[in-house]
Amino acid sequence: METMIAYHYSDNKFNNFDESKSDGFWFTDIDPSNKEMLDEIGASGSSYCAKCEITFNDDTAIINGDNSNIFDQIDSEEGCDAIINLYDGFKDYSIRKNDQIKILEWISL
Repeated sequence: METMIAYHYSDNKFNNFDESKSDGFWFTDIDPSNKEMLDEIGASGSSYCAKCEITFNDDTAIINGDNSNIFDQIDSEEGCDAIINLYDGFKDYSIRKNDQIKILEWISL
């Protein structure tokens, strides 16, 4: 099991990630203090950032998956619960289930 700190950008604060409202959740390793990179990930208009602890099966995560149909990709691989996309200077994480996510704090942007 891999555990790490990742960030989820949003217009609203919430208490937990609701699977009934989404088929999965996006995170990045870009800290909100890195204002220059917020445009790169499309988070520059967000009001808040959730600093989260995410966990996933490191031996079954898909590395550099296709950015389309992310959650179909996760569902198609037995035991897979995350996709990690490596970019030049940062990583994105696609997490399938809310029990893989712990919100540590909300940061106002």
